[in-house]
Amino acid sequence: SDDGFLYCLATGDGKLLWKKRGHDDGGMVLGNGRLISRWPARGGPVIADGVVYWAAGIWPSEGVFIQATDTSTGATLWRNATAADIVMPQPHSGAIARSGISAQGDLVLAGDRLLVPTGRGVPAAFHRQDGKFLFFHLQTFGKVGGSPTAASDSQFFNGGYAFDLATGKSPSFTGHDVMAMAVTPDSIVIATTNQVAGFDKSNLWLERKSKSAQRVLKEPQWRIPTSIATPSSMIVARDRIVVGGPGSIAVIDIPSRNAVFERTIEGEALGLASANGRLFVCSTTGAIYCFGAGPAPAPRPTATIPISNPVPA
Repeated sequence: SDDGFLYCLATGDGKLLWKKRGHDDGGMVLGNGRLISRWPARGGPVIADGVVYWAAGIWPSEGVFIQATDTSTGATLWRNATAADIVMPQPHSGAIARSGISAQGDLVLAGDRLLVPTGRGVPAAFHRQDGKFLFFHLQTFGKVGGSPTAASDSQFFNGGYAFDLATGKSPSFTGHDVMAMAVTPDSIVIATTNQVAGFDKSNLWLERKSKSAQRVLKEPQWRIPTSIATPSSMIVARDRIVVGGPGSIAVIDIPSRNAVFERTIEGEALGLASANGRLFVCSTTGAIYCFGAGPAPAPRPTATIPISNPVPA
């Protein structure tokens, strides 16, 4: 949250189990028309093996804190407090200054790497086990970047390019205006203007015979048209692709290459999830939509849990 905390709630009843502040100081500043933490938690959490990885802080001059937290207890397993205190090349050529990572976007795990998106820059990489800083090539790729990041076995994708997972270098141009991406065990699926396309993950690249010897993605194994002109979100659930954009979502069946259904929504679909045969869509209006087969179930009794209950930080 922008209040600087990571919250853990019980799935059964929404009870607050623990909350963790990204920085020990409770200082506040004005942000987005309200008071927020000086270290807002905008490094979105990613969970694996009972550990949640997340980040707080967006201004290097104030400090950025990347951390691993035990999901059961809220105990800190490690915290990197020096990610914003790195003498490094800046975006302007030849400029070197003390700066660092601005954590903005959902973190990504890939093997022993923890990738931290940095807003408009390329992601930075840290060691998953101890939080050790590995690389952040801000100046080298100053015109490339963005928060949406995806990773496969040996590379990660960001800003329309693929980067070597080990070094963060050797970028390869995807050759597509990638607006959303998902990685499956066999394929890489991308969403572009009015279509989705699938690529064979084991045979991705074509070497261009040019002075730059640039690699590009091979032609996709398949393309499927969609009604989403500007995709903003996408997931793959089994053999279905879900694409969301301004005012609508589309569900596509991969084997038949056909749209299963399309629905209009208010606002833009930015959050997608699939569970128990249902599709959940979060819109920029603040609404959550649920789509599924059959009649809607009777609503359960609900209770409001005060989030401000005193809980140890």
